[in-house]
Amino acid sequence: MYHIVFLAPYSSSIPLIEQVFLARPDCDELFYEIILDRYNNQLEHIHADAVIARGFTARTMKRLNIPGVELSVSGYDVVQAIDRAVKGWPGTRIALIGAQNLLDGAETISSIFSGRDIRAYPILDETRLEQTIRAAVADGAQTLVGGSSTCDLAHQYGLPCVLIESGWGSIDAAITSAASMLRAAQFERERAQTLNTILNSSFQGVLLTDHLGQVEMSNRYALERLGRGGWSLSFFLICPTVPFWTRGRPSRPSSFPAAGRTTC
Repeated sequence: MYHIVFLAPYSSSIPLIEQVFLARPDCDELFYEIILDRYNNQLEHIHADAVIARGFTARTMKRLNIPGVELSVSGYDVVQAIDRAVKGWPGTRIALIGAQNLLDGAETISSIFSGRDIRAYPILDETRLEQTIRAAVADGAQTLVGGSSTCDLAHQYGLPCVLIESGWGSIDAAITSAASMLRAAQFERERAQTLNTILNSSFQGVLLTDHLGQVEMSNRYALERLGRGGWSLSFFLICPTVPFWTRGRPSRPSSFPAAGRTTC
């Protein structure tokens, strides 16, 4: 089974994420945990085959090279949030505040809502969120739209804020991407293991090279034969067109190249 940790971007998304997992045809293949994400999450206690996260946490995940998938926010998700802000509050200036990857292309949405001044305030570092909210208010923002962290801070200042929610489609797409990534990784591991077994079952020396002739893999027999000369495999370059061409002259087909770099 594949272990997936889904970091829910806000508390009310947890039931929907659970429903999406249970409705999937591959549900039995997935061992999943749904954990509520937190402000400035550094992911130090997260252990899984793959992590799904949104916004700032997704950026942190990529920076730390943690295997996982970003829960993308679609333009439709942003439009819905702005529409709720327009219908819920009379102010003309709306500030979109959040992680840069959360607000990509958000400024183009302004043309959809005539009579409203919609400005985007993308942030790279979550610790600058409070400072950015103050800047938006100083610019005259009357309503804020953003992720969970943005709304939490906005409410502390008594500012109206509308949460950008992730729908069923975005959640399901993220899970599909994570599962596909894990299946591909498992396939490569099994393929490498099978290849290694075949190679080491051979009673002949086998060297696998890249397109330049650089040795990438060998079997045990080849290591034993070449190791007698005290040479590292990285020192060998096999000519792709003339097998075992060594130091400008061919060696016996039944033997390995003499210790040293071959030339083509």
